[in-house]
Amino acid sequence: MEITRTGTADEVKAELRALRGAGRDALQERIAADARAGRLAPSVGVPALAMFYAATLQGMSTQACDGVGREALERVADIAMTAWPDGAGTDRAGTGTAPGHPLR
Repeated sequence: MEITRTGTADEVKAELRALRGAGRDALQERIAADARAGRLAPSVGVPALAMFYAATLQGMSTQACDGVGREALERVADIAMTAWPDGAGTDRAGTGTAPGHPLR
């Protein structure tokens, strides 16, 4: 759908929701491919990890639109990457993805 001035607010919301969903789905597929290739531990919850990073990216995008600078956004990215699991399923903060971990 092309967003035009004649589109209703609901149509615009639906299109934006679809775009965000497509981005999240692409991210999830990439993470799933890494899991299948053995670059991530089998214990990693692929959908939760994709949702976490999609939400982080969407929030960073909103912050950038609001004028937050590159340095601050890069710091957010650095913090977010501490949650990225290694091949053993442990995130860089050392909390792991054991049962009950939010990214499982």
